[in-house]
Amino acid sequence: MPVPDETREGDIAARRIPTRQDIIDFLTAKANETGPMKCPCCASTTWVLGSEPSSFLSAQDMYENFRSHGSSKGILPKITLACDNCGLIREHAFLPISKWLDENGR
Repeated sequence: MPVPDETREGDIAARRIPTRQDIIDFLTAKANETGPMKCPCCASTTWVLGSEPSSFLSAQDMYENFRSHGSSKGILPKITLACDNCGLIREHAFLPISKWLDENGR
């Protein structure tokens, strides 16, 4: 059964912003469970996490904006990864990362 939007928004707004290291730890843990994250275009397993100041900070700014307004208005807080070989972009939502941090006592 789908979760109502207002419940998910409240859940996201109540959580802390994952740090760069939190994101790396989350992705590493997931890779340990399922195997390396292969790029669907070129099969590379090397990814670049948006680094300062642009990608990662803008994701944090977007998350803070989401929290302060209490409504997503179509915005989903996320992080962006790019394949280091071909440049394919993939995104991961903050909420599962934050939940994983809580579940792992972080």
